Amino acid sequence: MTNPPAQSPPPAASPLAKLASHGAIYTAGMLVSRLLSFVMVPVYTHVLGESDYGALEILDTTDLLVIAAFSSPIADPVLRHYTDARTDRDRRAVISTSILALTGVGLVVAMIGFALSPWLAEGLLRDRARAPLFMLTFGSVIFQAVLEVPLSVLRGTDRPVAYAAATLARTALGFALNITFVVGLRMGVAGMSLSSLTSSATAALIASTVALKYAGLRFDRAVFRAMLRFGWPLIPGALAVISLQHTRSYVLNAYWTLADVGVWALGYRFGAL
Repeated sequence: MTNPPAQSPPPAASPLAKLASHGAIYTAGMLVSRLLSFVMVPVYTHVLGESDYGALEILDTTDLLVIAAFSSPIADPVLRHYTDARTDRDRRAVISTSILALTGVGLVVAMIGFALSPWLAEGLLRDRARAPLFMLTFGSVIFQAVLEVPLSVLRGTDRPVAYAAATLARTALGFALNITFVVGLRMGVAGMSLSSLTSSATAALIASTVALKYAGLRFDRAVFRAMLRFGWPLIPGALAVISLQHTRSYVLNAYWTLADVGVWALGYRFGAL
């Protein structure tokens, strides 16, 4: 008997097909997160009033502005420097340096935010007693910034399924905590802020622990300086995008009320979806 002819390996997927497949995974993950937000709207509006939504929008806008201002020059260059690294040692240095830098800078930003929280609460929420809401927000931004590093590495290593799973797991945890704190315990805006802090901290601690287990603890000054050189020019653009989308809540709040901000914010969320 003659041996059957050897089968040739299946042709590799074309770059365009691979791009379309991975793009579909990223898009599906984003849409599922947005749809979860949409489904939860009736639940939130049942227990939160217009002023509560307004306060949440002010807190979210502050969160986004602070993250863009301090994390853009460190977190945004991660993907570029990771993919440009020539050796595994260099790639580990990018991961470890960025996580350590974001943690250190984030702690300083959070402490400044804690000190300013009473004045921010008085100026933006018209109630100095709501300062703990800003403290929770400033605590959350540390973990949100750190989480960007392992997520960027997942994109850089071409792992869209793991990226989508990680982001959806964090979203699901956030919604579960929202239901517990807001619906079950009736904690209102404080419950939403505590939920954001808890879910961000949990996701960041797990993801950064896994990343640092691979990369080790090493702060490379040369890598840090290179990341800053690339990242500093990104700050104005990041702030401009957030300003175009969200800072109108500050304008509405200055001339009208938190309730008006809340009505606008709810409509904007529908439009964004």
